[in-house]
Amino acid sequence: MSSHWERAAWLVSIARAEGRPPSGAGVLVTDRHVLTCAHVAAAAADRAEPPDTPVSVRFQWAGPHDPIPAAVVAGGWHPQDAKGRRGDLAVLELRGPLPPSAAPAPLISTKNGTAGHDFHVYGYPQNHETGGVPAYGTVRGAAEHEWIGLESESALGHALAPGFSGSPVWDRTLGGVIGIVTTRDRPSQGHDTRTSYAIPVETLARYWSPLRDLVRDPVSEAQRAALEELLALPLDAAGELPRLHDVRIYDMGVTPSKNLQDHPDPPYVPRLQEDRALDEALRTRPFVLLAGDAKAGKSRTLVESLRRVLPHGTRLIVPGPAPSAPGGIAALPLPTGGDGAVLWLDDIDEYLRPGGMDTKVLDAYRSMRPPVLVVATITSEWLGRILTPKGEVNRAARGVLERAPQPVLLPRLLRQEDLADARRLYPDEDFTDRGIGELMVAAPLVEARFNGGRAGCPEGWAVVLAAADWHRMGCEGELTGAALAGLFTHYLEAGPSHRAATEAALRSGIAWATEPVAGSIALLTEYSRTGAPGSGAEPDGRRYEAFAYLPGYLDSRDDPDTARVPRFAWDWAVRGTPADQLLGVAFAAFTREEGEAAKSALERALAEATDRDVVAWAALMLGELAMYRSDLARAKSLLERATDCDAPDVVSFAQVDLAAVLQLSGDLDAACAVLETVIASGDPLAVPLAQASLGGLLLGQGATDRARELLETALRSGDSQVVPLVQIGFGGLIVQRGEMTGAATTVKPEPSGPASPHPPSRFGTAGPLNLPRAVRQSAISSAVPLAQLNLSAALVGEGELEQADELLHSALRSGNPMVVPLAQANLGGLHIQRGELEEARELLDAAAASRHVFASEHAQVTLAWLFCLTERYDEATEILRRAVGFTNPEQVLRARCLLSTVHAARGDYAAAAEELQPVVDSADSDWPLLARTDQGLYWCQAGQYERARTALSEMAGAGHPEQSPRAADLLGDLEAAQENWQQAEAAYRTAIDSQHPFWSPMACFDLAVMFNRRGDRRDQDLLAEVAASREPDLAPRAADLLGDVLAARGDWAEAEAAYQRAIDAAHPHWSAVARLDLAMMLADRSELDRSEALFREESTSGSALAEVAEAFLGILLVQQPGRAGEGRPLLERLVTSDSDTAADLCRVQLGKLAVEEGRTAEATALFEALLDSTSEVAVSVIPLARAHLGAILLRQGHVDEALERLEETDFEHPGAAAVALLSYGEFLIEVGDTTAAQEYLNTALGLEVPDTGPKALALLGVAQLAEGDLDGARTALTEALAIGTPATEPLTRRYLGSALARLGHLTEARDTLLPLARSDDSVHRPQGLVVLGQLAMLDGHTGQAQDWLTQAAASDDPEARSRARQALDEVGATPVPSLGTGPPPGITGPEPTGVVPPAAAPVQPTLFPDRAPSHDGDAPPQPPSHAESLPAGLLLVFGRIAEGEGLPDEAHYWFERALATGERTGEAQALLASLTSDDGPTA
Repeated sequence: MSSHWERAAWLVSIARAEGRPPSGAGVLVTDRHVLTCAHVAAAAADRAEPPDTPVSVRFQWAGPHDPIPAAVVAGGWHPQDAKGRRGDLAVLELRGPLPPSAAPAPLISTKNGTAGHDFHVYGYPQNHETGGVPAYGTVRGAAEHEWIGLESESALGHALAPGFSGSPVWDRTLGGVIGIVTTRDRPSQGHDTRTSYAIPVETLARYWSPLRDLVRDPVSEAQRAALEELLALPLDAAGELPRLHDVRIYDMGVTPSKNLQDHPDPPYVPRLQEDRALDEALRTRPFVLLAGDAKAGKSRTLVESLRRVLPHGTRLIVPGPAPSAPGGIAALPLPTGGDGAVLWLDDIDEYLRPGGMDTKVLDAYRSMRPPVLVVATITSEWLGRILTPKGEVNRAARGVLERAPQPVLLPRLLRQEDLADARRLYPDEDFTDRGIGELMVAAPLVEARFNGGRAGCPEGWAVVLAAADWHRMGCEGELTGAALAGLFTHYLEAGPSHRAATEAALRSGIAWATEPVAGSIALLTEYSRTGAPGSGAEPDGRRYEAFAYLPGYLDSRDDPDTARVPRFAWDWAVRGTPADQLLGVAFAAFTREEGEAAKSALERALAEATDRDVVAWAALMLGELAMYRSDLARAKSLLERATDCDAPDVVSFAQVDLAAVLQLSGDLDAACAVLETVIASGDPLAVPLAQASLGGLLLGQGATDRARELLETALRSGDSQVVPLVQIGFGGLIVQRGEMTGAATTVKPEPSGPASPHPPSRFGTAGPLNLPRAVRQSAISSAVPLAQLNLSAALVGEGELEQADELLHSALRSGNPMVVPLAQANLGGLHIQRGELEEARELLDAAAASRHVFASEHAQVTLAWLFCLTERYDEATEILRRAVGFTNPEQVLRARCLLSTVHAARGDYAAAAEELQPVVDSADSDWPLLARTDQGLYWCQAGQYERARTALSEMAGAGHPEQSPRAADLLGDLEAAQENWQQAEAAYRTAIDSQHPFWSPMACFDLAVMFNRRGDRRDQDLLAEVAASREPDLAPRAADLLGDVLAARGDWAEAEAAYQRAIDAAHPHWSAVARLDLAMMLADRSELDRSEALFREESTSGSALAEVAEAFLGILLVQQPGRAGEGRPLLERLVTSDSDTAADLCRVQLGKLAVEEGRTAEATALFEALLDSTSEVAVSVIPLARAHLGAILLRQGHVDEALERLEETDFEHPGAAAVALLSYGEFLIEVGDTTAAQEYLNTALGLEVPDTGPKALALLGVAQLAEGDLDGARTALTEALAIGTPATEPLTRRYLGSALARLGHLTEARDTLLPLARSDDSVHRPQGLVVLGQLAMLDGHTGQAQDWLTQAAASDDPEARSRARQALDEVGATPVPSLGTGPPPGITGPEPTGVVPPAAAPVQPTLFPDRAPSHDGDAPPQPPSHAESLPAGLLLVFGRIAEGEGLPDEAHYWFERALATGERTGEAQALLASLTSDDGPTA
């Protein structure tokens, strides 16, 4: 499009309701606001209130889109005063997103007059309501009170009829919108219909004040003249910036081609990948940087991309060569005619010198309306040099380039995909090892000519090298004949020929160098003072410039004679360059690692320059050099001089550096005062630096609130220089405080949880409700870093520790020599806190070896801390004894504090406390208070409780904002440990009342734990208070513990709310723990779907507990009927997990499953592995594992080994006790002592352990059945069956069916046994088939009876086979059953026997299938073993259990029976003696 205002992106049509035709137009002025006339938005334009319903807005040229509703903003309704001819404005706010191509209008002031200017408008008159039409005319100047008059070109056609109201008036002379159309003269009043009126932007801004900042001034003639001085390309004939598409590429910096005479505009070879990247960048970024080797084709590639992407009419800004030119242009109004503009910075490094381009200039272009796109090229060599920090000399340059964090990189050689076009367009060129740019400028010929001149024409070689180095040294002025002659003398004498320089040699060299190599390309260009090429008689009247390819070529060569600029050239440049131009030389010298040359240039500039800004920059950079060299006195003097120069771009930076010098000198108050001055200045570049520096200082002084505010504000600035200083503030203090307090403080133990037990878990004792305590213990050390348990937690939370880590690494990447050693020291300390000791050692060694005294001392003391943590106490002591003599008093105090930790680590707590006494006695503001609190801790550990109490009480009452609440909390710990409950509560209350951000909630938490352990229900309110706090670690931790407390008390809804609060906190550890706790509580309450969902969510979270959650998920699944196939693979996979916790959880459950399924070898291996594990989970289930191993051995008949295991059972562990008691009961049933079995099984049931409950109930029913207690058996077995545990269901159905049959409940018996008959169980099914056959016989269903009995006779159970065969023989003689109430004849069991009359004894059941007798059905079963045959060891175990339960009579019974066996008589006698009282045992 020729002019973007003809298809304006800001033009809208406005309808009073969607679907209606437009009533007028409007103009977008911000990304949310549209201006139009009040009479367009509402038919009655004089109404006092805006319309109640939104209007409908469409963008004319934005492409298809839905209408956007819009409503009048508050203060945006100014109705029409027709009589006074005022008002008529409505400001609309859009309630939907803008179309992508929409953009606000450029508004321009009419204050310098508009009469005679051409205008353009667009409206929606009758018959054109859908698409609209344009109208043109002339502005006639001011009219009425607040209008300007417009005259359209014709009264016919499209004059400004109704439908044009609200249209933006585009002034084609000023290049902007000057107002909106409001009304016209009416023919009925005898007026010319060509005359209409607009409300100018100044009037609109009076009605709606936010518009004021959006109106720009027109360009004056004086401003145009000033602009011309700064531009490399002049303004066009209309006084406006030239258009991008009208400018020759060579005028933009593209080096003329060798074929220029034959091809004035050589075709472009597309760089497909780079073209796409550039096109996208130009569409989306405000600053686009293209980097690549010299003559890679950067300028041409960028020009072509600009022409492809930017609209025709885009204006081009090409600054002149002065580094300050872009900034000067940005300060002036730009005559763009309302078009967009692009700032072209070819070789941007030329503008990045001190006093040149900075981020303020970039921001100025971005803030223009419309924003000016900034594009630049730079060689890869210069990009790397500038991004390598050199202090103040390239601070601003780095800041500019960092605004383009992802420059587009242009390779030197064409890619394979580009070669076809290149060969088609340039068939004579060889692209094998040369890029298109090099070939176009005849690089091979240029290089050959230059390199050949070294021997072939040393004079010409010296001339060219001198001219190229003039450019490489950053000399801003033109290379005069005199300057070239002076340099030529040195280069020729230092060259390989070592010839003496003469005038004739110089002329010969110039003639050789200016001879064309290809086309018009020569190694050296000679031109007159006016810039026209030619020759002259006087060398000093000529100017010289090396071919543009040569400086980059020399930089890329590995040639010792040419790769570096020789020192004599630098000396000549420093002496021969005017003092006011020496900043460019200094900048180049710094970036080329020529520090002495840079220093010489700056010193001469400081002494001789007349330009105030040059003197200020020189003083600033020299001051920073002195600071690097630890010459603080000279640094202070130079920086004060820089601040006195009143150079606005320098003063604030000099003050920031001056504050750093004052800080290093120990004058913190003066440093703070200087930084406050900088902050008050409002300098957008220096203020963030000052905020970061002051924030660090204030943190060290304890003013944390203001410090955090400053640091966070500085970070939001996005200034790359801010990051290192913020890390020194945040990261340094975290490390220092975390190290000192954390190293000396006894880590608080994880609270054990509620005093009252959890409700029984469906997972069993080894299940999730109990294991999270162990899980937490195993994960807590990694989940809650040391810093969270000490003073650093008062300043930053875990998330901010991560932020500090990022900042420390950013500081390292900054490369700032004043910051990097400190960053290394601090980051080393942070790595130590995280246990990353190898990384810490590397960083600390580097910092300790640096020349930065303060960082070196800091690193050495931190290294000693590392040695303390790795128990290398001798090495630590050696460093620390040396450190007590350091110059930095803070490091001396640190060293003494660490020496105290060495003593403490060696167990000498008294010496540790005494080591701190010099710190306590020092005059420092913070360390004595910290040391006195730590003294209290050490004395407590030394058992000197009164001294500890004195120290902690003293500090608790000292009123210090940090140490007093800490001491009060620790005092509470001391008193609670000694069960001085009242004193402990008082101390905790003191810490709570301090309102300290960490220690107050910590004390509240500790007091809650104390209350909980004492059964005091006040714990609940305290935990709720901490959970509601903003403390990032304690709040979720307290919420989780509150959930535990509430769950233990049966308050399920509130418990869930507490757990959810912890989950919502998104804490990396406690949220995961709470999610698991909630999942397990829900499982206990049979809300299995929700429980499963939570386990799955946590298992995919990537948290440290993810595999633990997956293990719990597997446990949940295998315990649900029909889902073992889903859960078992999870458990089997995780049993080899790297997470010991998850692996051991799986071992527990898989072991129990193996026991239930009779896979004793697998179960044994799993439980043995648990005994070998050291995880917290394994330790917590060792009693359970031992009990299971004992039970397995008992089943296998290894009674003595079983007893050894079972005697180790910890009966304080409910799960282990339940397994042991269940094993004893099962064994007693097997040997026939069913009365004793019932006692143990009832005791196991009383423990309420879900894992063992179903089987204990089933076995109890079996024992009662053996005793003839049919009703009791029925009750126990029915309850066991109702629980629905798959492992015990076959046994339960077998004996319940028998009991029901004997009770005469034949239908119930049959219904109970049928599922067993249809199952694949091999142990209990055969006996069930026998009973079903007997029941069918009683019912007269002979065929069915034969079917059941035939299946039983074919089973592997010898007893069932025998009984089935016998019953089959009797099928034909079975009588019709009686319907009486007693047990039907013929139903004898499979009923267990114990103490029952022998005549009535049915067949003995087999509870241990792996111990079943191996006989055929014809052989008689073996008689049962009775209790009298029990081994002495087992009888002694029974006695001990009875004794432990407070049943001495029962214990006496078992001990007597053990004595009667004749084995272990001494032990039995001793136990009997211990039971004997004066009255003897009770009968």
